[in-house]
Amino acid sequence: MTVYEIFTLIHVTFTIIALVTGIIAMIATPKGNKLHRKSGLVYFYSFIGIAIFGLLMVFIKYKDLFLGVTIFNTYIIIMGYRAVQYKSTKANWVDWTMLTIFFCGGLLFVFSAIKMYGIFFQPDYGWGVIRIFYALLVVYIFIGDLRYFKNKAIDKKAWLYNHMEKMLITFTSLISGVLLRFSDYFFPEDFKWTFWITPYIVCLPLIAYWISKYKPKTTKQK
Repeated sequence: MTVYEIFTLIHVTFTIIALVTGIIAMIATPKGNKLHRKSGLVYFYSFIGIAIFGLLMVFIKYKDLFLGVTIFNTYIIIMGYRAVQYKSTKANWVDWTMLTIFFCGGLLFVFSAIKMYGIFFQPDYGWGVIRIFYALLVVYIFIGDLRYFKNKAIDKKAWLYNHMEKMLITFTSLISGVLLRFSDYFFPEDFKWTFWITPYIVCLPLIAYWISKYKPKTTKQK
């Protein structure tokens, strides 16, 4: 067994643990109870393990798409955890550094897509679409976090919405990874690229809806 295969095995193991603990954290009620906190903590460290060994795998077999996705998910999971630890919109140097790295990861998607410009006119154009999709997703999250850092939140539970959004996005990434793994056996290569983005297209509106259920009703709604 090669070093890359060992890292892959560890990466998959952490993924399975994260999937199980992530589901437990989501269904645990009420939110914030012991089960939710413990399972959420295991989920966080499992996801960090996924990111670390994913990065090691990229160093062995470099792929700009995998590097960009690793940076993307690492930022999301860390900021989702920090939202609970620091229940304030006042950002410090760690937050700004993470946001800068996250933005650079978005640029990696853009430059990679530009480099692959010709591929958009080929049968496997989907790999270019993936990069553009992630770049747009980075812009969306970057603008949201920039506003979150710079503006004092009126809602005292803004940290909770940020935490929920980030953690659920990372779980969406796990779903995408699992679907990609199974797609190797059931779907042709030309169709595989859709599993990179379909979970986000389906889950992001659901995440927004779920978060809205936790937000207080406005005067107009009343």
